Amino acid sequence: MLTKSDIKDALNKLNVPKDRPIMVHTSLRSIGAIEGGAQTLLAALIDHCTQDGGLLCVPTHTWGFMDADITLDLAEPKSN
Repeated sequence: MLTKSDIKDALNKLNVPKDRPIMVHTSLRSIGAIEGGAQTLLAALIDHCTQDGGLLCVPTHTWGFMDADITLDLAEPKSN
């Protein structure tokens, strides 16, 4: 069973940035058993990815509204 410390160690080994915007999509089933479940995973991601001023983005999708016109532009205040 993974702990918060295990997840943070893995993020460090993968050199996941701590000072830039990071977009994360995860599958808990693919990760496996985590002590504390999704809350522990989210806490580890927040701790790691925002440590040096970074931003953690966790998208949610309503697939019925997804199309090719969707963009994310960090330089623009409004994305579509």
